Amino acid sequence: MRYTRGLLTPVVDAVAVLLATWTLGPVISGSDHLQGTFLVVGASAVVGVLGALMRLPAMVTVLAQVAAMTGMLWWRAVALFPLLPGATPQTDPVGQVMALVNAGVESVRLGTLPLAPDPGLAWLVPAASALIALVVELLVVGLEQPAWALAPLGLPYLVGALAVPADLTWLQFGAVAAGYLAILLTSTTMGGARAPSAQTRAFTRARVLTATGMTGAVMAVALVVASMVPMGQKLPWLETGSNAPIELADPTITLNENLVRPAAQPVLYYETSDGLPVYLRTVALTHLSTSGAQLVPMRLESFGLSSAYDAPGDHVETTVRMDFGSEYLPVPFAAKDFRADGTWAFDPVTLAIVSTGRDRLDQTRGLTYTVTSVVPRPSADQLASAKAGRDPGGDETLRVPDGLDAGVADLVASITSPDASAGTNALAIQNFLRSDAFTYTLEAPRTAGMDVISSFLLQDRSGYCIHFAAAMVTMARMIGIPARMAVGFTPGTPQGSGFAVTTHDMHTWPELYLDGLGWVPFEPTPSVADAPGSSSPEGTPSPEPTPTKNTPTASASPTTEPQAPSPSPSAGTKPEDGAGSGSSGAPWAWVLLVAALFAPGALRWVQGLWRLRPGRGPAADSAAAWREVRATFTDIGLAWDDRTPTRALTTLAPEIPAASQALLREVAGTVERANYAREGADVGPLAAQVRTLRRELLRAQTWPRRLRAVVLPASLLPRREP
Repeated sequence: MRYTRGLLTPVVDAVAVLLATWTLGPVISGSDHLQGTFLVVGASAVVGVLGALMRLPAMVTVLAQVAAMTGMLWWRAVALFPLLPGATPQTDPVGQVMALVNAGVESVRLGTLPLAPDPGLAWLVPAASALIALVVELLVVGLEQPAWALAPLGLPYLVGALAVPADLTWLQFGAVAAGYLAILLTSTTMGGARAPSAQTRAFTRARVLTATGMTGAVMAVALVVASMVPMGQKLPWLETGSNAPIELADPTITLNENLVRPAAQPVLYYETSDGLPVYLRTVALTHLSTSGAQLVPMRLESFGLSSAYDAPGDHVETTVRMDFGSEYLPVPFAAKDFRADGTWAFDPVTLAIVSTGRDRLDQTRGLTYTVTSVVPRPSADQLASAKAGRDPGGDETLRVPDGLDAGVADLVASITSPDASAGTNALAIQNFLRSDAFTYTLEAPRTAGMDVISSFLLQDRSGYCIHFAAAMVTMARMIGIPARMAVGFTPGTPQGSGFAVTTHDMHTWPELYLDGLGWVPFEPTPSVADAPGSSSPEGTPSPEPTPTKNTPTASASPTTEPQAPSPSPSAGTKPEDGAGSGSSGAPWAWVLLVAALFAPGALRWVQGLWRLRPGRGPAADSAAAWREVRATFTDIGLAWDDRTPTRALTTLAPEIPAASQALLREVAGTVERANYAREGADVGPLAAQVRTLRRELLRAQTWPRRLRAVVLPASLLPRREP
């Protein structure tokens, strides 16, 4: 077995690097780093193919690939630098690159897993991938040691395996293994210029079967060993200190504590551009279980808020002055942009804005910030005709957990109508909960579990905002409307030119996803006079406060000790059961798969065009045409004879249909005369004849053989030219 360099080698090398970079999916959320890597190593692959077509020396091709990747990284730096937060205009390209590197390093040093995508990481990861691609090319092409390519390809996987607290899946390992084995398969072949075709095909089949068997055996052993060996907890040093994963407090616990405080404490003061009061939301709870509505892990991102959510509404600018510390930034839904000191990130599913800085638990204290929001305020007609939408964040907002009394379904059926629109049914549920049949009280259980909701709807019919909101979310999901529970503050009390909000204004309300309207807030709690937006029975919120709004009843006794927030899931971990999922690199795996599937056929087509180009002289044109004929025979799986064209006819002609034999003889005769006859030969029609011969030979094959010849042409595998 010996090393050879073929047309497919640079493409396979690039795909292997892309697959290795894809394994960073659990480490970095989003796909910006994959897009940059695709462009950078794609440029390397294109240059490598051109170098193989032009038969440039190996090291010249590698140097050209370095130049191509450097140019692409330079262009990416110019495009990404203006997106850096606080970037000052500068024309120095080196300074732009260094700023991006520093930003990427800072994100890795201070960020939580998975790292939120930002311009620094979007440049730094492709740059690291370019370095890996360069090392792979040097090993495979320059040093002719493709077996050592495993070392650079395994680096991204090793980073993920060490950094991610959870174990990586077999897909990550399989991606690296597939890329490495593809490099080995396309970089080695049988020695000898005249090895019989049968032996060559047998060798190819043997190495494919061997590689497949080795891969299966290694993965089986890895799965068995991983399940038997106690690995312990990874990254114990991240459990404490400034680099610990973000732990978000349960907002329902904070809600309960604030509602039963004997005296209201000031929280914030705000002013709006239109002078109207607004609900200020901190987070939305999408997961319902037998324990009630729960906070789910988030995939935080640091830029792209303006394009994270697209729904109609009124543009409102709100200026807020916070009086107390919080890890959430209270903002009117849906925030499109905000200006606040400190380090912040947002969840693209719920649009919750979370502090990620060193003092994140107290980052809002004394903070003044401005937020621009698109506040949903649909008209009554729009609500009446609205259909249920499809939550872009997934199906978690449609799940109704077990534990509900069967009578709840009968109750929902009696309130709603299957012939009515989703918006009409939602208003019917809201009006039912706001009717005199229900009573607001803080003496109800401080959870919204399914058994509590069943009792609330069928028996007690008394509770506070968390019960009314959870009941409407559950009932809406039962009729196919995506719903979730928002936590935040009611508009507060008018004060000066704005509104003052206290701890007694903390509140929770349902949000329902309607087609064409997006997430629309509703207000089923009867103690709140007005609801956010036109989903209220009364219409637009009134700036006048309601005396009973979320105020504790006289019989409600405050807790003697504040209940400590229970440990909640890390904001950087992937949610279970599909809840709260953000952007991942999964679609790029399919892009790579499709590209890898069709790349050989595309390369073979380009190779044919290149070989049959005119203008190189009779000898060169005829030799290239004969190589194309040989490649066609190899693609189809026909035996080939490396003797001179006229001598080879005795072996080749009987292998093909009679209709194509005359054309093959004509091509062989032209090639023979162009190379050996004193008078030469007219090679002008040769390219058209070779193309016609290829079409006829492919047409004569069975469709599986024809498909294999076009999609996976065997002639691309390395073979020494005679």
